[in-house]
Amino acid sequence: MRTSRNLLTAVIAACVLATSLMSPAVAEKKKVFNIAWTIYVGWMPWPYAAEAGIVKKWADKYGITINVTQINDYVESINQYTAGKFDGVTVTNMDALTIPAAGGVDTTAVIMGDYSNGNDGIVLKKGKTLADIKGQKINLVELSVSHYLLARGLSTVKLSEKDIKTVNTSDADIVAASKSPDATAIVTWNPQLLEVKSEPGATLVFDSSKIPAEIEPDEGHRREGQDGARSDGEAVGHRSGGLREPAQDDVHVLRAEGRSRLHVRAGAA
Repeated sequence: MRTSRNLLTAVIAACVLATSLMSPAVAEKKKVFNIAWTIYVGWMPWPYAAEAGIVKKWADKYGITINVTQINDYVESINQYTAGKFDGVTVTNMDALTIPAAGGVDTTAVIMGDYSNGNDGIVLKKGKTLADIKGQKINLVELSVSHYLLARGLSTVKLSEKDIKTVNTSDADIVAASKSPDATAIVTWNPQLLEVKSEPGATLVFDSSKIPAEIEPDEGHRREGQDGARSDGEAVGHRSGGLREPAQDDVHVLRAEGRSRLHVRAGAA
C-alpha cells in the first residue's frame, strides 16, 4: 500500500513540478494542465487517481486544475502532445526521443517509472523460439518501443529487419489482430501482452527482461518558457525515486530526492 501511495504522490506532484519549472511570469498564468495517458500496466495509477478524486484533491491544494484524458492509440497520444493539445503524456524513454524531439518539443521527464522488465514481449503462434520468426509478418506499433524490442530481439538470433516484414497495428487493435489466423507474430506490451500470449498455440519467445534497463516508461511534460532553458533546447528531467509520504511541499520532495538525468534535445532525432 505504501508503494501505491508513493506512486500516486509522484503522479500529482509531477504536475506541480511542471509549474515550478516555468519562469515566474509563465507559472502565474498556467493554471490548467492536460495530461494524456494510454493503456499500459505501469500507467494505470493515472485513471485510478483521477476517478478516486486524488488528482483533484492535490490540484486544489496547489490552486491548479489537472485534466487526465485517456487516448486509445499510443502513437496518437504522442502526436497530440507534440502538437500542443496536452501538457504531459505517458511515454517510454525512447519514444520521448523521437516524435516530440523531431517536432521541436522539449520534454522534461518528471516521473521516470520502473523498467519494463518483461512487460513488453514478442509472441509467436507459428514457432517456439525467436529464430522461428524469420520470414514472418509481425504485427506491432511501428517505430515505437515495440519496434525497438523487435530489433533488439532479432539481433540476439543473428537476424535483422530484412528477414521479416512488419505490419503497423495500433495498440488499440493489437489484441483483435492477434486472433486472426493471418497474424502469426505479435509484439506488444501489458496488459495486451497477457491476452495475446494466452491465445491457443501462442509462445512468448522474447521479452524486455532480456534487455534489462533499456525500456523505461516515463511521464513527460512540455518544457516551454522555463527559467534557464538553453537556446539549443536541452531539457533535463529527474528520476522521482524514493518518494516518501508528503510531510512538506511535494515539489521540494521531488527535487531533493531526484536521481538520474534524462536529456531530450529537440531536433536531435
